[in-house]
Amino acid sequence: SPAQPTRTLGLMIYETLYSRDSALNPHPHMVEGHTIEDDGKRWTMKLRPEQWFHDGTPVLARDCVASVRRWFKRDQIGSFIEGRLDALEAADDRTIVWRLKKPFPFLAAALAKTQPTCPIMPERLNIDPYKMAPECIGSGPFRWVADEFVTSVRMVMAKWERYVPRPEKVEYGW
Repeated sequence: SPAQPTRTLGLMIYETLYSRDSALNPHPHMVEGHTIEDDGKRWTMKLRPEQWFHDGTPVLARDCVASVRRWFKRDQIGSFIEGRLDALEAADDRTIVWRLKKPFPFLAAALAKTQPTCPIMPERLNIDPYKMAPECIGSGPFRWVADEFVTSVRMVMAKWERYVPRPEKVEYGW
């Protein structure tokens, strides 16, 4: 949803591979960083260790690939990137490999979009991109407490104890 409250809630629950600082520059968020090879056509991204979804499962590269593929269908720049893609795969549990037909130097910036974001969720929840996910399971600093939700009355978030923020300080613009 483009609604600001929904976006804010999503940023509390879900993490993204990249985020933006206060000057709108992209920075690695869930990833340690990336390498670019093959004249800009191959991007390799490595996930930070010790990231966990709110259901207690580890965040894996295959979860990220499934989430990005879902985002491709819902976002204009995502659709553009998908059209330039030869392959997107999880090489191992922490490594995401992008093989592009031609270079796209703005990949990190596209993945750092703030609206709509590219939220990372467990692969099992990446259903039809035009249907709402059956659960709100992310890896962000807060988890959704579904059994305390009352429509138009109460929404409860709880601190996610296993959340590990990036080690360096980044001045975020949101």
